[in-house]
Amino acid sequence: MSFIFSTIIITFLCSIPFGLIVATLFYDIDPRHYHSRNIGMSNTWRCCGAGAGLATLFLDTGKTVFALWIATTINAPNLFVLGFLCVFFHCFSIYLNGKGGKGVACAGGVILFFAPPIWYTAIGTWILIRFLSNKASVASLCATLTVIIHTFLYEVWFAPCISMIGLLVLIRHKENIIRLRKKQELNL
Repeated sequence: MSFIFSTIIITFLCSIPFGLIVATLFYDIDPRHYHSRNIGMSNTWRCCGAGAGLATLFLDTGKTVFALWIATTINAPNLFVLGFLCVFFHCFSIYLNGKGGKGVACAGGVILFFAPPIWYTAIGTWILIRFLSNKASVASLCATLTVIIHTFLYEVWFAPCISMIGLLVLIRHKENIIRLRKKQELNL
């Protein structure tokens, strides 16, 4: 019963599109109509500035940590599956008819909750690659691959969860990969 309750909480909580809320509520901008047309941190940053982007990052990461904390508090089984569902429902939001973000911030929330050392690796990689490439998508893809490698080398217990999440994040970046190959990817 606690797994079902946790799944319901995760569905409603992790589907909240904070990037869209921040952009429309405080800036009267719908990020789905600009730049990459995504509701995540990077496009919110492009549309509304650093404050909106960082707010989106913290809220998307925070909703995941909070949802997993609730699941842990009520002793829900299959926490790794619930972690995956946090990212899944961010990517396929029930509030946006199955559309959503790329899942990077929520994946960060899952990693932060279960394995902070891997989170440090992810953040460090993302910041370094973002600085070098000036592209959030490149940073996200590199951080995802680095996290998967780190997990398989040092935190094997976390590998099933991070493999599922990593695959989802990579799939959600399909359009970015196509634009990168064509040298048409957006900066930031």
